[in-house]
Amino acid sequence: MAAGEKKRVAVITGTRAEYGLLRPVCTKLLASDELSLQLVVTGAHLSARHGNTVSEIEADGLPIAARIPILNYPSTPLGTCQTIGEAVALFAAYFSADPPDCVLVLGDRYEIFAAATAATVLRIPLAHISGGDVTLG
Repeated sequence: MAAGEKKRVAVITGTRAEYGLLRPVCTKLLASDELSLQLVVTGAHLSARHGNTVSEIEADGLPIAARIPILNYPSTPLGTCQTIGEAVALFAAYFSADPPDCVLVLGDRYEIFAAATAATVLRIPLAHISGGDVTLG
């Protein structure tokens, strides 16, 4: 990394719930002199069935570096396995084409698992927050 160049943090968001928690982090990254935001939007954000919540991110004015659509299979155990496999491949391709210095994920949903798996195998440092929280429903 050249002197004065910011380290790039790829922040992965797949749902409205975790985006709400990541929004302040993204805002701080945008304001940082040392780090830059590389926001990657995936999952329910890009689904009409789930409300196209990417529009909320756009309304917040956060720059989106990539949109990775992954919801191409049914919501069944087999479909979820297929989604995870495809998502790992798509995140790996994205991270390989323009490697971030770090990948930040929140939670432990399958799209986050896929992004974390790709980053780990590619030896990109991973920052993981809020995994393993107990939820109901």
